[in-house]
Amino acid sequence: MSRNDFKGMTTNERLYFSGNLNNFKKALKRNDEKKVREILQQVYVDDKSIELILKNNKISPLNKIVKRFLNFFLKINPKI
Repeated sequence: MSRNDFKGMTTNERLYFSGNLNNFKKALKRNDEKKVREILQQVYVDDKSIELILKNNKISPLNKIVKRFLNFFLKINPKI
């Protein structure tokens, strides 16, 4: 689909009509920032909006690092 095909559509509509809605939801669930960006770029979402979507869904490299640390820490200290 071209940029003009998505004109006037919301992001959700773009994802649905492009067939990417389920892949997008899965990428969000996995906190896969790279895949989320890739999918949104495929449906011509601008960079500012992508950053806002990532922020609103709490997807960032820092969040991944914190989650890994907490998972590791809780494995070695399960009583906490």
